[in-house]
Amino acid sequence: MATYAELEAKRQAIIAKVASLTKSVTHGDKMVVFDLEQATKALALIESEMQFATDQPRRRVRRLRIKSAKGLV
Repeated sequence: MATYAELEAKRQAIIAKVASLTKSVTHGDKMVVFDLEQATKALALIESEMQFATDQPRRRVRRLRIKSAKGLV
């Protein structure tokens, strides 16, 4: 797993890349609009990994078992 500093460097690189991306291009009467969803998903993934890398208390995982006398699982 990457350290917090490595994740922060990746995050800054993605932010710089998103800022430099072109959202649309017009040439004559034609226009092309690019979808930046993949870049924003990558940024969200890095931020979630950063959240996990910090030592904040994690939620407790709970399990529930149900047993039935009628053969149901």
